[in-house]
Amino acid sequence: FVMAGGKRRSALWAGLVWNHPDIEDFIKAKNWSIDVKAMKERDFSYPASLDMTNISVRLDSNFFKEIKSNPEVWEFYYRICKNMCKTGEPGFSVDVGDQANHILRNPCTEIVSDTDSDCCNLGSINLSRIESLAELEDVTRIGIRFLYKGTFVSWLPHPDFEEVRKRYRRIGLGLMGLHEWCISRDQTYEPSGKLGRWLSTWQGVSDDEATKFAKTCHDVRPIAVRAVAPTGTIGIIGETTTGIEPIFCVAYKRRFLDKDGAWKFSYVIDPTADRLITQKGVSPDQIEDSQSLAKNVEKRISMQAFVQDFVDQAISSTINVPEWGEYGNSTARKFAEVLLTYLPRLRGITVYPDGARPGQPITSIKYETAKKHKDTILAEAEERCNAGVCGI
Repeated sequence: FVMAGGKRRSALWAGLVWNHPDIEDFIKAKNWSIDVKAMKERDFSYPASLDMTNISVRLDSNFFKEIKSNPEVWEFYYRICKNMCKTGEPGFSVDVGDQANHILRNPCTEIVSDTDSDCCNLGSINLSRIESLAELEDVTRIGIRFLYKGTFVSWLPHPDFEEVRKRYRRIGLGLMGLHEWCISRDQTYEPSGKLGRWLSTWQGVSDDEATKFAKTCHDVRPIAVRAVAPTGTIGIIGETTTGIEPIFCVAYKRRFLDKDGAWKFSYVIDPTADRLITQKGVSPDQIEDSQSLAKNVEKRISMQAFVQDFVDQAISSTINVPEWGEYGNSTARKFAEVLLTYLPRLRGITVYPDGARPGQPITSIKYETAKKHKDTILAEAEERCNAGVCGI
């Protein structure tokens, strides 16, 4: 794998169709042993099966037909959901309707394709900074032109990519700041008529501009136009919430590997939450985040399904749930039933139970605690002593 920043390996995506002969082994491929988890706790780079690979069980139209009448398919689906609730693995990828053959995905799964060597030019509109539908239309048209032009000039490593790009001109105009948009308008993190009007404008204008601008350039229209990427780094740069995700934690303790090679901790108030609290007078207790929403998983899933209705590719989003056995994540059968009602509308879903991976970098804490210790950085040993478990 390519190493980013000298520390982290880049990710891959791997999918296997639900009725493949090896599917049972595939589902359990990342159920790492206690010993492996312990080693990865000490050294995140310690090798483990399919590490740095996002795995998904691919669901096709036949699956949704079979699960209605075949109890064995339901039990198979339930076993996967139970594993998701316990370990976060695997996810689901959905390939139905007019995109049934679009079974290939990039590592974060927002791009879908039916062809090897496909590529895409991604960009995101910061929805939280848009003041009106008229401004959204202008920014959307500019974004489409910018991304489309980028498909003519960006470097590609192999001629196969060049050939597919000429045929497809695939782009992915996405969104970030959706949750901040909701908070700023006194809306909770859920579908609404107003949000639907904004998303419909984004959808209609981007399709219209993709068609018109391709004609202006005397080239093919992009085969697909919209995709919602995670926008982790650019969301931070844009000082807003990432993708369609809610604020992860209003306040949290962050574990990071410092430049001296030592693990350290810092206390952080989410910058977007901090701005809303200090500048707009929003109460910290009134801000929903992924931790509070984790106890109402249907609210998260329904929001993703709602936004997906306006996206012609896919959405990269992780549904946070409590640790297995805790309130909100103790009944996998209920989770499976809720998910199945939305699953045909989704292009994919990923779940992360709190604490499911060793070395988890972020832990939710109280706002008052983070405010008291803001900008404090402690070495891992100091943090353990601070927590009352210092060794002798």
